[in-house]
Order: sequence, then structure tokens, then C-alpha cells
Amino acid sequence: MMPRVAFCLIAILGWWAVGCAPAWRGDIAALQIDPKVADTHSVQRSGAILYVERPAVIDNDADRDFGPVAARFAEEMQIRIGEYLCARGLFARCITEPLLEGYRLAGTVVVDNFRPARGGLALLLGGALLPPLLGLIWALPVGLGKCQIYLDAALHSPAGGVVWQGRLSFGSGDGACSGPESVGVGLGRSLEAVVENIGFVVARYESEHGAPSGVASARAQEKTAPGAEAHRQVLAVFDVEDVARRLKTDERVQLSAFLAAAVAQTGKFSVIPREQLRSRLQEEKQAGYRECFDSACQIELGKAVAAQKTLATQILEVGGECVVAASLYDLLSETASAAVTVKSGCEAKALLDAVPQVAERIAAQAK
Repeated sequence: MMPRVAFCLIAILGWWAVGCAPAWRGDIAALQIDPKVADTHSVQRSGAILYVERPAVIDNDADRDFGPVAARFAEEMQIRIGEYLCARGLFARCITEPLLEGYRLAGTVVVDNFRPARGGLALLLGGALLPPLLGLIWALPVGLGKCQIYLDAALHSPAGGVVWQGRLSFGSGDGACSGPESVGVGLGRSLEAVVENIGFVVARYESEHGAPSGVASARAQEKTAPGAEAHRQVLAVFDVEDVARRLKTDERVQLSAFLAAAVAQTGKFSVIPREQLRSRLQEEKQAGYRECFDSACQIELGKAVAAQKTLATQILEVGGECVVAASLYDLLSETASAAVTVKSGCEAKALLDAVPQVAERIAAQAK
């Protein structure tokens, strides 16, 4: 009697889950910015407008299951990418209509091995009523769906040339395309991983070629510190050296990231992404990443990444009081062109509060 009842329950639940529960239709939930992750990425802001093109979609799946949702998905991608990049402050405005002057982000979405989700948790519950192994094999890929999706994107300058390109992988495996929320989480993470690099290349482009029309005139009206340069200098900000040994490793890493962001926000420098510095250092050392604190190492590495200046920062402790000391080195002359010290408490919060002062004073002294 019981096996017959269980079979009926499975049949009813499976019929409802697969046949009646809605499948994902290609929509993407609004992307959320994770403050903890965002604080580790220094974003350099441009006053320009970004036009986000609707991406082309290539369905490489043999069954062409993605076809029915491709148009909706491309439209949602166009909207969500623009919303996120502007919410992170990379551009002043992000639009979905063609623009003669401004940046343009174009791309192609490639979809492999797509299986739409149907039934979700209800189907998993139905699968649990079957013998364990058979139930999981049947219910997991059908209930949660499965996909492998990536976006090959390219950022075009106002002059038309490509200034940045990369691959954003935001859907892979079971559950990655189970619904708007899961797709949105994956897309948001992939975008956050590249915002620092995009900001850097845009800042460098505008430093070398000037801001797009309309942005330059707006910036000319902004108040700048006396003696501020017309073009931002390319700066490599190295990890903070905790000579006082007051911080945990993760606290020091976050403090270093905050320093890079604070320096970039002064508008005086184009800050090289930290990942680029670490990648180059790995190449130089080959044995793996090692911290680079001495001036000779920093000058050599700064030149390797085409920086004009480097910033070395230390936390020192004397008589129970801490000092954050920063030195700005000019790579052409290989000498210190500016130096600041800011007194602080030795706890992590006090040191964090001292960082904006360090950034502002260094920017004020920079020549």
C-alpha cells in the first residue's frame, strides 16, 4: 500500500513541478553591490557617458534550449550591466541608446550546456521520495537547471578603439540559471571583478587623450587644488608595511586596498589595480607572490607596470603611539618627491581613520 501511495505522490508532485511551475524566462534580478567586496576595489570615476549595447547571444547547446529566452536575456543584460557600472561610479550616466560621443560597451554572450530549471525545490522534494541516488540524479539537474554562460565584452573609447576587453563568466553548473536571483548574483560578481581594471584603463585613456566632449568642460569648472596637474599621474600603490605588527593579515590587506581607493578618489592619480601589481610580481619572482616593501623592489616593479610614481606606506609605533608614514617616489629620478606622516592610535579603526588624511596630503604635495 505504502509504495503505491508514494508513487502517486511522486507522480503528482513531479507533474506539478515540471508542468505547472514556471521556468526561468531570461529575466535578471537587480544586481546588488556587496560593500565588503566593493571596499577592496578602488574605482576611478569618469564623468563620461557609457552606452551599453545589447549583446548578441550565441546558443552552442545542441538542443538550442536557450533560444526562447535569448531575446529577453540580452535585453536584461544590457540594462543590468549599465545599472551596475553606474552604481559603482565608473561613469556619470549609463544608457541603452546609441551615443556619438562617449564610451561604448559591446559584447557577445555564449551559452553552453543549458538546461532550463523547472520545479525548483518542489521537484527536489519529489526526487527525495525516490531511492536516494536515483532521486538526486533525476531531480537535481531538472529542478535547479544547468548552464554555462559567459560574456566576451569590449569597451570602446570615444574615438572607437578598444581600451579594455575581458571575459565575464557568471553561470556555471547546476543551479546557476535557476532563476533571476541566481543569474543576477553571478553577473554582479563577475562585473565587480573587473570594475577596478575598467576604471584604470578609462582614467589612463583620459589622461593621455583628454576627456570626451562635454566632460572636459564640466571638469574645467570644478575647483581644484592650487598647482593641480591637468593630467593624472599613473601611480602604483604598494601594500602597507606593518612595521609595528599591530594588524592581522586580513586587516592589513583591507587597509592597503582602502589606501589605494582613497588615493584614487583625490583625482590626482590614475591608480594601477592591485591585482596587476601582484600578477607582475608573481612573474618576476616565479616562486610565487612575495610582498614588496623595500624601495628598490618597488621602483623596479613600478617601472615594469609603466607607473610614473610609487607610494610606499608604513605603520610605525613609538612610545605606544602609532604613525602612518607614506613616501611618494618619482620613478624618473628614483627619489622621494613627497612624504607625509599622520599620528594615529594603534588599533585598526584609528589606523583606518588616518588613511584619508594620508591620501589627501600626498595628493596636495604631488608635483
